[in-house]
Amino acid sequence: MHHCGNTGAGPSLRRGASIALGLASITFVAHAQLRFEHLATVDLSALTLPTSATFTGTQAANVAWNGSELVIAGWNAGMATTVGIVRITDVFDTPVISAPFGVVSVVSGLGYSGLDVQGAMVAAPLDTGATSAQGLALYDASGAVVWSFSARCTSGAAFDPDFLGAHGPGSGVGWVSFAGGRRALNDAATGAEIYSLATGMIINSSSGTTWRDLDFDETNGDVYLRKSNDVVRCVRTGSNDCVSTVLVNLIDSTQPRQNVAVLNADGGTYLLFNDRFTNATGQSFFTVNKVTDTSGVAVATNFGSFAPPTSNGAYDFGWDSGTDTLAVLDVSNVKAYLFQLLTDPQDGSFCYGDGLDTSHTTPCPCANVGSAGRGCANSVHPEGARLLATGSAAADDVVLRAQGMPATVACIYLQGDAQDDVVFGDGVRCAGGSLLRLRTKLNVGGASSFPEALVDTITLSARGGVSVGSGLVRFYQTYYRNSAAAFCPPETFNVSKGWLQVC
Repeated sequence: MHHCGNTGAGPSLRRGASIALGLASITFVAHAQLRFEHLATVDLSALTLPTSATFTGTQAANVAWNGSELVIAGWNAGMATTVGIVRITDVFDTPVISAPFGVVSVVSGLGYSGLDVQGAMVAAPLDTGATSAQGLALYDASGAVVWSFSARCTSGAAFDPDFLGAHGPGSGVGWVSFAGGRRALNDAATGAEIYSLATGMIINSSSGTTWRDLDFDETNGDVYLRKSNDVVRCVRTGSNDCVSTVLVNLIDSTQPRQNVAVLNADGGTYLLFNDRFTNATGQSFFTVNKVTDTSGVAVATNFGSFAPPTSNGAYDFGWDSGTDTLAVLDVSNVKAYLFQLLTDPQDGSFCYGDGLDTSHTTPCPCANVGSAGRGCANSVHPEGARLLATGSAAADDVVLRAQGMPATVACIYLQGDAQDDVVFGDGVRCAGGSLLRLRTKLNVGGASSFPEALVDTITLSARGGVSVGSGLVRFYQTYYRNSAAAFCPPETFNVSKGWLQVC
């Protein structure tokens, strides 16, 4: 339910946490707006069906994310059965769900209380209603148990980077529990207890100990927690010491699924949390989920054309600082939403073939209008193809990802240094100026990417001949074969919507 920082052990899977935007008790001040581009939606319904081979519990309740792979853990509501954990790969194309691991029998109203990942390792806190031999466990990439620790973990767990992010004696897997006012800590490699609930860092700032979640700032070790719907901040002063205050005071509530995550992004550090004082249905994603800076000052957000269904306010999310990407788990709608944080105000999509985009005026040539936010329709996908990007220019790890093309056709990733607006095959090309064919790719399931992991050994900037940090703007599109004779003759190719990137 929170994110986990990159501690130097490889890419980190951010743990899930509910998020909320719309905090009545916070006054908006002049602050940078956070812009998120919707990348994909992953259907998780197979995880909640008891007859499914990928069943993880009656609720998919916790998420972690490393920029390419989702980890989901389950909770049981309404029946006594098992809960488990799965990994989901190929999330931008055709998602592949692993066999469940960490499978445990629990009664109704119990299950996994969070997730966090460091490198390939998954830290999983479990609440069975009493102390359990698997109360806190670490799993490797194959799903095998590395270690387990006897505990009752009611309120999540996260990798603690230690004071100032030093990864010294105060680092490990930190966790909290109901009726306790301290952060316990276990050795991340062995599971050995470093600090217990009796000797760990004091985190309580006021009366009440209904903890729901915690997360750490990977740069300084500060810990942020949820308690009775409030957001608590504990400023680190040592490996086992911090000064605790209520950072955001919300309407008191003991509802579950109150989560918090720290977003260590290229442009600053932010908090995401959900104001879940009620479990009523019909709640808006954009009023439940809130973002502030680390001082508790609200930060405006913009999710573009993303239009999620209403919910009961239960969300979880994972953040990956390596790619500035966010995974939001919508518990009641059984879906995971993936977003890219756009670090430059100019970055993002353009050149839609939906008939609504005012950034260009050339219509789709055969009245083959696509869906909102997509390119012109093709013969296989009437909604059209789209081009997205993950990663950041500053880190020189931008990856272009095209989707919605015919299943196995070839496509070409194209870069331009100016904007155009012309008919191009069955679509509209807005990447213009000096054009460069970056790479030809063969689609799998109508999708491909460049640079492709484990295949391409060059970065996008290097292939495009652009210096990192130059501030130059480049325009990208992907054009692809679409040779259906009866569709929009006589041309036999089409093009995705565009992506604009500041280098």
